[in-house]
Amino acid sequence: MASLTDDLDGASKGRTSPDETVIRVFCIRTGRDAYLSEWACKLHYGTTDPSPSITFVRMVDLFERLWSESPKSIFGVT
Repeated sequence: MASLTDDLDGASKGRTSPDETVIRVFCIRTGRDAYLSEWACKLHYGTTDPSPSITFVRMVDLFERLWSESPKSIFGVT
């Protein structure tokens, strides 16, 4: 039986909202020592201008920050 994490390995999604905000997510299993969880995950939320892009290793912290700072309407939440 496949685990839920099997679906995450190599996952890559992206979209642009009507106000030109870009959301991209990437996740891959890795054996590198830099990633304690054995997963490398990146999230880009913002513009296509590379200067404001931030990469976080700790996705829980990033998700909490993203959710608190993002306009809920782009996720279909009111």
